[in-house]
Amino acid sequence: MKIATYNINGVNGRIQTLLKWLKAADPDIVCLQELKCEDKSFPIGQINDAGYQTVWVGQKAWNGVAVLSVVSKGLKEYESLLTPFGFLRCHQSYLVNFKQVKKYHREGYLQMENKESIPVSSRKKEEVLRYLENIA
Repeated sequence: MKIATYNINGVNGRIQTLLKWLKAADPDIVCLQELKCEDKSFPIGQINDAGYQTVWVGQKAWNGVAVLSVVSKGLKEYESLLTPFGFLRCHQSYLVNFKQVKKYHREGYLQMENKESIPVSSRKKEEVLRYLENIA
């Protein structure tokens, strides 16, 4: 698995450079920073056409981040690749880096360092609690 980070310094002005780099480097996951574009102007179509799924948060001036991942891999494949590095599947839709977990709530969710709440399925609850005990 190839994971890369790229300070794009304005995604719309460098989209062709990004697309060439994606083709040449062939990363599985890319973290972009300094998008310098609002959500509505993010070039999602071009990135999807290059074979990547994307989540992003844009801002007009100096900030904005995006995570791109190869469409061909499912979460199960990422789970097997990332589990040795402290990631655990806590729900059918979530694979979590447990280094970023702040707290488990009895109501069935994880509080992340970035204040996000990630659900824990009842099927995964025991596994998550065991994992948390082992890293505490």
